[in-house]
Amino acid sequence: MIVIRNFFSIVRRYGPAFVLNVVGLCVALTVAALIVMQIRYDLTFDPDQPEKGNICLATVDVSQSGMGHVAVTPRPLEDLILQNAGVAAVCRMTPFQSVFVSTAGTEGEMVSFKVLSDYVSGSFTGVFSFDFVEGVPEPFSAPGSVIIPESVARKIAGESSALGMTLEINDRQDAYTVTGVYRDFAPNSSIPNAMYLRLERSGDYMEWGSFNYTTLVRFNPEADRDAVAEAISEELQKTGLEMTFLSGQVMFTDLETLHFSDAAMFDPFPKADPSRLLVFLAIAVLVLVIASINLMNFNTALAPLRVRSINTMKVLGSSQGSLRAGIICESAAVAVLAWVCSILLVLALKDTGIAGLIDPVISFSGQIPVFLITLCAALAAGILSGIYPAMYITSFPPALALKGNFALSPKGRRIRSLLVGFQFFVSFALAACIGVIFLQNRHLSKADLGFDKDLLMTVRIEDQFSADDYELFRNKVENIPGVERSSFASFILSSGDNIMTWGRTLNGDREMNMNVVAVWDGFLETIGAEITEGRDFRKGDEDCWVFNGMAKRTYGMTLDDRVDSRGEIIGFVDDIHAASLRKAIYPM
Repeated sequence: MIVIRNFFSIVRRYGPAFVLNVVGLCVALTVAALIVMQIRYDLTFDPDQPEKGNICLATVDVSQSGMGHVAVTPRPLEDLILQNAGVAAVCRMTPFQSVFVSTAGTEGEMVSFKVLSDYVSGSFTGVFSFDFVEGVPEPFSAPGSVIIPESVARKIAGESSALGMTLEINDRQDAYTVTGVYRDFAPNSSIPNAMYLRLERSGDYMEWGSFNYTTLVRFNPEADRDAVAEAISEELQKTGLEMTFLSGQVMFTDLETLHFSDAAMFDPFPKADPSRLLVFLAIAVLVLVIASINLMNFNTALAPLRVRSINTMKVLGSSQGSLRAGIICESAAVAVLAWVCSILLVLALKDTGIAGLIDPVISFSGQIPVFLITLCAALAAGILSGIYPAMYITSFPPALALKGNFALSPKGRRIRSLLVGFQFFVSFALAACIGVIFLQNRHLSKADLGFDKDLLMTVRIEDQFSADDYELFRNKVENIPGVERSSFASFILSSGDNIMTWGRTLNGDREMNMNVVAVWDGFLETIGAEITEGRDFRKGDEDCWVFNGMAKRTYGMTLDDRVDSRGEIIGFVDDIHAASLRKAIYPM
């Protein structure tokens, strides 16, 4: 009761300072909670794959092409991997894409929606673990099979069964039959809650030169992966393949480390940077330390004002230990109050732009472990912030304390000055980091990308347009006041680092590798790129090429050179940052 009475006495007498301490610690705990949510999200990746240590991404070393390891592989590699003991299953995937799907709804009406999709080989469900709520034992056994997440099944079938429903894919006008409904994966999963369609046999079935697939392998727990990788690499070297750069080594990276690995180009799976997580953790700790020091300074500043009352209680029979425990409990109570406020603040941020700065979903039930961690941090901050003030206030002899007023001793002032100095040092360091980030963002926004980004607007059309629709869309867009011209491309410039890469020959005798962006006529003029030689694409052009300056310098190209002895080079353009500024400009 005495502790509670003293606590409310402090709140009443020193209200503004008390509120500032609660607000400061609340903000610090909120920042720490958001950071810990992101760290937990990344460290617990793929929670729905109990054997994620045995599921591996296969990559191939193509260093002779200048690219190192790549996560896109030719189809025949699947056969080589399956020949090895210890391999339980192998599957292939194509790049994820959004498609428009139409189907008959529960009342006979047509339902259309957009959904993420991927084409996968039949052994896909043998590599990854699925929790099927509806389905047949082998969902990809028949052509035209598709499995969908439960969230999509409820959208198209309500509470009825979605098995056997026909889905029409707009871009291909293909019909697929639902053969399985799986329970949705957690948000932090390598494979998303997508519609997975059976991948049929294609023209590149036996071509080693077509790097069109992502290959994933499930190993038996006792398998020696290094031995399998070595055996496959030796087989590649003995095969005498037409693509000489395929003689490189095959490497397997399991799901447990794949999320933090960027060793291979064209890796389609989500990534996290371990050093970034450490920086975030350091920021969370420093912010909590600053708030804790602030609370300690508040408690210490009250020492001269509380010495008389504390020692009066000591004279009346209170033990020194109980008095110190009471002061520490008061500090811990402030911290717990700040923790409760931080939970309310975190939940209030879930529908704001701040929630978009982190990947996990903010909810109380889903983030209980995080809130327990911040509770422990709050209690630790409160207890540590109360120890020194408690020892200092109760250190005076009662007779001396009751005689008059007290100020902080020289030692107390020195400790307080050191704490305040450390606060300012950490605060200025964080402010300097923010300044560096600001300068970096300004550099990114103002960097010369080789095209006029300030006058461009991009629209993702996906694949729902037919060939005639493109021209109709262009005509309507160019009739909008203010629109000067428009064009189309297979890739939005500077939107990602995984750009399509082809291997071709120059004039039929020199091998080369380059990024490729397929475009319509007038594209370079539309984006404001500077053509240094030759011309832009025109209507009616077929099988012709424009290269960037890096390709020209690297391969000694000239106008009228030919690609694969047939495609004519019609122009050269200034170097364009097609990828992000993290990547060096590559022949394109």
